[in-house]
Amino acid sequence: MLDGLETGYFRLAICVGKKWYGTITVLETKAPVSRSDEGTIERTAAVAALVLVNQLAVASVERRYYNEFLNELLIAENNEEKNLKGRARGWGIDLQNPHVVAAICFYHQSDELVEEYQLMAQRIIQGLRENFSDIAVGYKLDCIIMFIPLPQNWTGKDCNKVREKIKAIYERFVSRFGRVASKDCGYIGVGRPGSGLAGIQSSYREALQACQTGRKIWPKEPVCYYADLGVWRLLGNIQDKQEIHLFIEETLGKLLLYDQEKGAELVKTLEVYFECNGKLKKVTEKMYVHYNTILYRLDRIQQITGCSLEDATACLNLQMAIKLLQMAKK
Repeated sequence: MLDGLETGYFRLAICVGKKWYGTITVLETKAPVSRSDEGTIERTAAVAALVLVNQLAVASVERRYYNEFLNELLIAENNEEKNLKGRARGWGIDLQNPHVVAAICFYHQSDELVEEYQLMAQRIIQGLRENFSDIAVGYKLDCIIMFIPLPQNWTGKDCNKVREKIKAIYERFVSRFGRVASKDCGYIGVGRPGSGLAGIQSSYREALQACQTGRKIWPKEPVCYYADLGVWRLLGNIQDKQEIHLFIEETLGKLLLYDQEKGAELVKTLEVYFECNGKLKKVTEKMYVHYNTILYRLDRIQQITGCSLEDATACLNLQMAIKLLQMAKK
């Protein structure tokens, strides 16, 4: 319908191989589409497909070269910085200036979804390049890598601007494309500012750790900043998984067993107790449990663990064990 009037139309898909890339639609505003018109539209669709094939081929080559350079940049030794400076500048990364590295990581559950996530990532990258020309963008190991430049003498205000930019990127591209594709959105991790080759590589590693740790401890938050992780930075860097499980078992094992056998919530109560800084009224409000019930649970916790909640060292061990348990569960 056009201007309130029923209008006929002719529609033809633009396809490259088995993939659909768009549609040509012709409205019949003055006369029906003739056979001759159909032939013209079909030839136009064929030309459009050829242009797309050419653009895709060029983009594929460019993407391959850039991703090869990106891989080299992020694993190169410090003594290679001089050789990389010129090439990095050609890709929009000035190694002499500080940068914040951010990673948009996609955690697909099946190998069958890899291609769909890669296509979504390509669309996000295209949107970033069109709307944030100051950011260098690449793709590595199921992650979109962004290099966000900062002024030489950057301040907290500049870091706040980076946070605003990251929020805009998530809302305008990551979340929107995720909804359109009916897929889980990518999770964004952001490293701290770094200068030179070593600083950028450090910021990159921090961004990946922020992704991995943030989605475990704050799964409802789409962005995690390494600078905000606090003690989680240390816990996330513990490589000896066996030692982690042993520490959890030694510290919380009896409580976990009691909860399992009795259907109790002693571990959860202890977690909320620490979150509320030991303020029992807040604990009761958060758990919707009577004050006396909380007192009873805390008494049982101390009996079962043999730890006093007035002992700072014992409380620290319990808190660390709870945080490690949270990470191990996910």
